[in-house]
Amino acid sequence: MSGRDGARSLRAVNLNLLPILRELIRHRSVTLAAEHLNLTQSGVSEALRRLRAQFDDELLVKAGRKMVPTAVALALAPRLEDILGATEDLLKPARFDPADNEREIVIATGDTVSLALAQGLIDRLARHAPRTTVHFVTVDAVTRSDLDEGKIDFLIIPRRIVPNTVFDEEGLDRFTVYWEDWVCIARKDHPRIDGVLTLELLDELPSIACRLDNQSYLHGALPGRRGPDQIQVSQFTLLPMMVAGSDAVAMVQRHVANWFAAFLPIALHELPIPFPQLEVCAFWSSFHRNDPIHAWLRAELQDIVAQGRSEWLPGEGGFMPDGSGGG
Repeated sequence: MSGRDGARSLRAVNLNLLPILRELIRHRSVTLAAEHLNLTQSGVSEALRRLRAQFDDELLVKAGRKMVPTAVALALAPRLEDILGATEDLLKPARFDPADNEREIVIATGDTVSLALAQGLIDRLARHAPRTTVHFVTVDAVTRSDLDEGKIDFLIIPRRIVPNTVFDEEGLDRFTVYWEDWVCIARKDHPRIDGVLTLELLDELPSIACRLDNQSYLHGALPGRRGPDQIQVSQFTLLPMMVAGSDAVAMVQRHVANWFAAFLPIALHELPIPFPQLEVCAFWSSFHRNDPIHAWLRAELQDIVAQGRSEWLPGEGGFMPDGSGGG
């Protein structure tokens, strides 16, 4: 039989009748098969009639008050069990255990998000998914197609910072990872800062800022400062180390300042001019929507956020999972 003839024959077969045939052969009774399938006896009898025509065989014949499978039916029985059993296994929800996963998860983001999530991820991966690697990569060369094609698992960036002409979030799944606000940092023994940091003093002091790229989608320039930044770097997490050894001030996310203040002699100061909070969101495409390890990691990220300060931050304040404001 040619491939075309085989396809034509398969289309002519009503595959919905095969489970009924299996139960008829198992129970050798229309009544018992109907009860097991939760069908009417007349419905099973009609199915048997159609099966006989389909296989050109009686399949079950009466022998006294019983029904006996024919030789054709007995030959079909083990093949039916294999085919229907495999089909039922295929349709069962896949059992997923993160401990068995060996895939690398790629998250495109900035250094501040990596700092925020890494500790919680290390703990969870070690406990539940020891063979899984989370690879943080920079967002510099990431495109929307990288998400759509599954090359990147997550893009975690502040929302509405990058223009739609560069990154269009339409059609992507997302959740808010956290909200964060900003503070000014300076070294603890700064000779000119005593108490409240005023706008006039801020404009007089040297400053360091983070400028991610030439487009400056996110530029950590101190608000209200009229003078230029003496130094610009491409990573926010460099700023606390540079401030600790100089008279310069810098603006960073509060959670970054809290983290480094536990290890470096830096002090946090509220900004003299309010600066908008950032809504940091995780984006992913439908390519990964039903991926078990992806769904597991999404839940873990949300749990890390729910744990809040006690798990991530060696200090007070920082993340605001509900966007209500910082401490």
